[in-house]
Amino acid sequence: MKNRTILITAAVDTEINYLKEKIGDIKSYEMYDYTVFEGKLENYQVVILKTGVGIMNATISTMLAINKYNPEIIVNEGTAGSHSLDIKRGDLIIGNKVVYIGGYKTPIKGLNDGSNSLEWTITDFQHKDDKDTTEYKADENLVELAKEINDFKYGKIRIGIIGSGDVFNKEIDRINYIHSKLDTSCEEMESAAVYKVAQTLNVPVIGFRIISNNELLNEHYDVTYGKYSQEFTYSFLKEYIMRK
Repeated sequence: MKNRTILITAAVDTEINYLKEKIGDIKSYEMYDYTVFEGKLENYQVVILKTGVGIMNATISTMLAINKYNPEIIVNEGTAGSHSLDIKRGDLIIGNKVVYIGGYKTPIKGLNDGSNSLEWTITDFQHKDDKDTTEYKADENLVELAKEINDFKYGKIRIGIIGSGDVFNKEIDRINYIHSKLDTSCEEMESAAVYKVAQTLNVPVIGFRIISNNELLNEHYDVTYGKYSQEFTYSFLKEYIMRK
């Protein structure tokens, strides 16, 4: 049985500092290699997990946190790079789906034949049916609730597919290739792990990603945008708790 706990996952300090300030009675401790912050918001315990960067860190830390806190829901938030000319820095993606973009199968090439990443097949090696990657879905009720948040002031709110893997693509041809194959709105490095673990352990999950860079538009990474996904997350938390 779930308790009245909300688990928030984010990779780095610039993606959690604002939330730590807004949520009361914060206490921190180390859970193996990961830092956890416990606090209160209304009648809920809010646990902020700093997962660290990357799929491996996010997988391990999220599993540990679920086992310890048995959360009612998980909210994954942070920054991401855009995969579209129409999605600009400051826009926010509600991730109704996540796809893994960190696995590749290359064609056969001989010695001195070179390498071309646009020829690689994106795969998670676990897919079913006729798709190359599995789509991990956010909880539909949480997505509908997030769509009602109307105090976001930095850009457009969009529903989209988050591409997730241990990659930071800055090559425009590669970004366009992934977008064309998987219809991704953006890319980052943790959501696939958080969604997969949540799905496996039957915990409702949703993710929010602020666009902090768009290489297609020459908008390079700006760390300050990490605050904006937290502001949206805080509004979402208040709305979620109010309706319970």
